[in-house]
Amino acid sequence: SFEDTTTRVTPLFLPEHWDAATLEGWNYYTPLQNQTFPDWGSPVNVNGYQVAKTGDAYAGIKYYSLYGSSRNPRREYMQVQLNRSLVFDSTYCFQLYISLADSMHFASKNMLGIYFSSNAVSGNHREQLPYTPQLVVSPNTYITDKVNWVKIDMQYQAQGGEEYITIGNFNDTNYIDTTFVPGGGDQFWMQASYYYLDDIWLSHCDSLPESLVTGLNEPLLKQKFKGYPNPFVSQ
Repeated sequence: SFEDTTTRVTPLFLPEHWDAATLEGWNYYTPLQNQTFPDWGSPVNVNGYQVAKTGDAYAGIKYYSLYGSSRNPRREYMQVQLNRSLVFDSTYCFQLYISLADSMHFASKNMLGIYFSSNAVSGNHREQLPYTPQLVVSPNTYITDKVNWVKIDMQYQAQGGEEYITIGNFNDTNYIDTTFVPGGGDQFWMQASYYYLDDIWLSHCDSLPESLVTGLNEPLLKQKFKGYPNPFVSQ
């Protein structure tokens, strides 16, 4: 939930353990910034007002900018190393909460991807990373809610050895899908699709938070039980 309370001399522009995969960076909103850097404060900041889903802090990431006469190639990517490598053929549950920032004019669908990899990926630039995410948030529905946190639940079957997740818009600029949402701000850079993120969670599905358990138990049990070796003799 991005609750970073580490004392630092420099501003807390990114929470502990998290990095930016390109030079473009992303945003971290925390009440520890309210006095010295209020643009990156919480719950009020440069992009709107939002109370954190859990705790006091949360992240913000721009999917796509729509100002200017040409398509904007800039991308923001969040990256973190997992606590342990994923196990081959295991099914993991992934959950996050998302909210469209108040000042933004465009909601999106099929744009926020989660890419699992065995090594950290990066680019010495500010543009699209050339990877195909295994999970994509809200492929069919625009997320337009600026007031509430929208819960996203997905499942991932591991290839084995994945140690990093990278979160961002991996789409080519020819495949950007947005819709106008009234009520945005008056700055030119608010002509964009930008979301707050909180409570990013990845683990085995049998350790789901209570909010995830209902409705998933039966299909998960069917996945978890396997007979091996095949054929077998007595056990």
